[in-house]
Amino acid sequence: MKISNKSNLKSLVIKSSQWIFFGYGMSQVIRIGIHLILARFLLPEYFGFSQIINVFVQGMIMFCDLGMGLSIIQHKDGEEPVFLQTVWTLNIIRGLFLWGITFLIAYPVSYVYETPEIVWLLPLAGSSLFLIGFTSTNYWVQNRRMSMSTITLIDLFSNVLGCVVMLGCAWYWRDVWTLLVGSIVFGSLRAILSHIFLDGPRMMFRCDWKVVKEVFHFGKWIFLSTVNAFLTSRIDILIMGLYLDKRSLGYYGIASRIVNLFYEGLAKLNGTLLIPFYSRIKNEKLTTVRRKSFRIRFAIICFFLPVFFTLVIWGQDIVNFLYPENFHSVGVFLRILAVGGAIKATASTITPIFIARGDSFRQMLTQVSHSLLLIIPMFIGGHYFAEKGLIFAIVFSHLFNYPVVIFNIRRYGVWFPVLDFSAFALTLFIAASFLRGNFVLPGM
Repeated sequence: MKISNKSNLKSLVIKSSQWIFFGYGMSQVIRIGIHLILARFLLPEYFGFSQIINVFVQGMIMFCDLGMGLSIIQHKDGEEPVFLQTVWTLNIIRGLFLWGITFLIAYPVSYVYETPEIVWLLPLAGSSLFLIGFTSTNYWVQNRRMSMSTITLIDLFSNVLGCVVMLGCAWYWRDVWTLLVGSIVFGSLRAILSHIFLDGPRMMFRCDWKVVKEVFHFGKWIFLSTVNAFLTSRIDILIMGLYLDKRSLGYYGIASRIVNLFYEGLAKLNGTLLIPFYSRIKNEKLTTVRRKSFRIRFAIICFFLPVFFTLVIWGQDIVNFLYPENFHSVGVFLRILAVGGAIKATASTITPIFIARGDSFRQMLTQVSHSLLLIIPMFIGGHYFAEKGLIFAIVFSHLFNYPVVIFNIRRYGVWFPVLDFSAFALTLFIAASFLRGNFVLPGM
């Protein structure tokens, strides 16, 4: 699928964005609704407990991520049957391997956290890793083409059914394992529907060693990037769990999930819109690249910052209105974490250009630096200021890493300091104005 002129590209970007926002928005509305209902059936401790299990499941996904979907999006042969079938085979092998790992680590994890149920809960949650590996690689071909309608509907339907099943189980059994059911249903259904409704080559087991070599060559830096992405996105749960009781960890986890609901929308835009967009304009004149890059970044930042500012200002009121009284402490964490969400939203619209240019090495460098500039300040902050120091490090980690991002991005000519600094300054002003005297965290 070739784009012949800039008007067609603009039309494609707008159409893709509409589908992305529709699908993501509908999914999150349903997930939030289901989550609010679950809060009436389950104890806060269960949410903290499920956070620990999800950390290990997501960690295994990220520790074994070779960027196979991204390989399809950016590779010149990304729509060839041999390439797609080989990547599909690799995904299934990877999923089976990850599921096996959950059985091996289940007992040690249950011992460390003194929770015997993890011995069977972790493999149960890990089964979704195997099931989702069967998703047709034509799914990423649609991403490559910026054709989002069918895959958006597949994701939406799978997500809705997963949430409904999870709610039904929670209503009947009211146990912690019901929080894990949704991802299993989602993975199974998305895999099935991707083979039924997506056009493209029929999937079959295949191994082309040339393709394997190219995927692993591209993915070696993606692997390191995702390892660091895991550290930056989930290490907070593991460390905060050392300072907070299970109930307060549940509060923190719920607040983090609410903030991430909105950031995940931006991350979805990065992967399904910004990467293909940057890839399509990379051969144009630098002035054209800068103009188009500024416009799309400005639009995205202007859309997402007010969302996070709303959580900073009225987060406690929102929680008080939506959640039962025993969950109201979520609001304290929510307002603080939303500041970090705004900073992260601004910085993260720059980095998709690395993958779009095939520069997975610099992508890895920025991820490594972010890991270091999160973990080191967390240890320093935790040592001198206890839990408040940890929260400060989490919230401002992307701001600490911003100079490293700029150093690596400068060769592409798409740094816009006025845009970025204006967004950062406005975020800090909102935080200083509305969070003074409100930094009292539960469970500390």
